[in-house]
Amino acid sequence: MNESSKTFILKEPGNNKTVIRYFISYSHEDKELKEKLLKPLKQCLKISKEYNFEAWDDEDIIAGEDWHEKIQAAVAGCHFGLLLVSPNFLGSEYIENHELPAFVPINIAVPNTGKRVIPVALTPILFDGIMDLKGLEKQQIFHLKTDKNLKTFQDARTKSTRDKFALELFQQIIKTVNNLPCLTSQSINDRELDQNIDQKPERASMVSTLRISNIVDERSLHEILITGPHKQKICLPYRLDDSETKSKLINLRKALRKLIKIGKNEGLQVEFNQLNKALSELNCAGNELLSILFNGQDSEVVKTFRRCCPKWNHDSNSPSLIVMSGESNDILPIEFLPLFNNTEWLPVANYDELRLALCRFPGFSSVVYRELSDANVSEDLILDNDPVLPLKYFHHQELHVAKSNWEFFKDHDQFLELEGPWPGEYLDASVFRGNLAKHLQNPFLRFNGEMQSRPDQIQHFVCHCQVCEPADSNESKLCFSSTLQASIGDLQKHFVYNRVEYKSKSSKPIIFLNACGSTDNDSFAPNPFPKFFLNTNNNRGYIGTEERIPDRFASEFSKIFYQSLLRGDPLGEAIYYAKWELLKRHRNPLGLLYTMYANPDIRLLIKP
Repeated sequence: MNESSKTFILKEPGNNKTVIRYFISYSHEDKELKEKLLKPLKQCLKISKEYNFEAWDDEDIIAGEDWHEKIQAAVAGCHFGLLLVSPNFLGSEYIENHELPAFVPINIAVPNTGKRVIPVALTPILFDGIMDLKGLEKQQIFHLKTDKNLKTFQDARTKSTRDKFALELFQQIIKTVNNLPCLTSQSINDRELDQNIDQKPERASMVSTLRISNIVDERSLHEILITGPHKQKICLPYRLDDSETKSKLINLRKALRKLIKIGKNEGLQVEFNQLNKALSELNCAGNELLSILFNGQDSEVVKTFRRCCPKWNHDSNSPSLIVMSGESNDILPIEFLPLFNNTEWLPVANYDELRLALCRFPGFSSVVYRELSDANVSEDLILDNDPVLPLKYFHHQELHVAKSNWEFFKDHDQFLELEGPWPGEYLDASVFRGNLAKHLQNPFLRFNGEMQSRPDQIQHFVCHCQVCEPADSNESKLCFSSTLQASIGDLQKHFVYNRVEYKSKSSKPIIFLNACGSTDNDSFAPNPFPKFFLNTNNNRGYIGTEERIPDRFASEFSKIFYQSLLRGDPLGEAIYYAKWELLKRHRNPLGLLYTMYANPDIRLLIKP
């Protein structure tokens, strides 16, 4: 059997439990009862097999903090609310106006946010219509069931009865969490892939690794051999080259283009109804592709990914790392596949729900490094910014993003040694192509023909990019105006004509191709530019987009990326941060389209 080098590697520090945050809403007049309930309840939650529960109530507010702001942030960031219901609770104006609306549709004009809620009968209340239950009359309020009646927590007079109340409430919480939109009972119950796997959590210094190898036998049949972090193995049929798979790849690209259309708003803000429709289609197209790729055994693949990245669905300052290694023709668009949750997309109504739902896509939940095994890439992880970072700027003058990016770079010239912008308006087309090739070949060369003392560390492109089908990949081109254009074939010819021999020991720069514009490529056939820059020109990394990006979004993305990079964040985290920051600010998910063919640990020599 011949084995090609197609590998996925996932790294995740820490244990294998999913973090669940819950908000405790209660009346201060019931504080003593609250403490009596939470003591046994937290003991039960602490020993949950699947989850790490994190409680929040207003006693977590530190002196001097804005208490209202902290409460609202905690409500927005929780997975479910634990409401300790009593007459005091129902009579609180603050709870009614600022806490309950997140969990209960009190007024028909106020839409439900969709957050899960567990109301608990702390003290007796009446259900005969005399009391205003603030919308809770439509909820199942938890009581302790006995042979004779239903008991509130206050009715539990003995320690054993209080412990039983807490234990049954714990069971109800687990049932609720198992059905959160970001989790499913199927995916939770199916986590164990092999009964012989050592279930002890790994230490934070260790990493989980998932390897996927594409095996082709003598009959040209494909299989995927998945080797998990504990050496368990799963062998699955794999389909890549047949017409049905190619059709599903085309559908995935069409779904991405529909997502891009909703992100073209001038203000960048995207409405939830538009998001739900577009992301539901992307999720559906991704699931259909997964099912075809793995012949209906996609759930096994999802379980493996979830096991290797147990913290895939919550905030992390150290996101999981997926290294996808293979030849340029073998790279799958895993960023856009629901590899962490292959269930139906449920409508989201707020940022926290959107965040959790998007985590199903590795392009949001992880840092994804596309490593080309057929490229000779430098292992140098340091960007020389001593004293500042050399950056060369290529642009299409007519693009909004070009002017905006250049102004941003000039505003940060205390950190940058800028060269550009280029090309100018009246440059001859043939001269332009030759000079562009020279600047790619020799990063010491200035636009005025002189040599600089240090090579470019980053070459930033703002232009249109036209990507052709594989048979015509050399016709794919960079467009800087209607006349100043250079195809891959043009540049390769000039590489030969120029006779530039790069003898420096310094690594060639990272290419950031922040390209807008069109593509003639309807499938997910390989983008030829990463291979051209990394293999033909030996650049140390490439950042680009899988599809055309609105120039306003491209401008904002690059600004946030460079702000993060210039403050000392590694390359991968800077891209990850830019994606999430634009989602948080504008509910705009187009950061998903950015792909990275560069070591995520590349960073500045000197941290500012």
